[in-house]
Amino acid sequence: TDDTDLGEEALQRAARIEYAIKAAQAQAVDSKHPDLLKALQITYDLRAFRAMRYCQHLMSTIEPGVVGSAGKVANQIDQVITDASELFGVPKDHRHMEEARHMVLKARTEEAQVKRRADKK
Repeated sequence: TDDTDLGEEALQRAARIEYAIKAAQAQAVDSKHPDLLKALQITYDLRAFRAMRYCQHLMSTIEPGVVGSAGKVANQIDQVITDASELFGVPKDHRHMEEARHMVLKARTEEAQVKRRADKK
């Protein structure tokens, strides 16, 4: 995948699988059926991948040396992580969510450095 890929295809695939899961449950398929649980895990993987790719894009929008830029991006990434977890059930310990949390830390560290430099001037 190239850097312009924000994971839109993953998002579409996740939505289709979620629709199929809901359809199966509407037909009285046991929600604990191993195939449904596997399908649910796949949706988590796809949604987490999409979230991580979007966070990578957000990181690329940080304006170097501009006070507030990295802090704003860190807050946006925090929101992406929260949404993935609360809206779509992606486990907070998913590896892609861990990567996104590392991006938050990196952005916050960058923001602190920019502020320190600005305060010295």
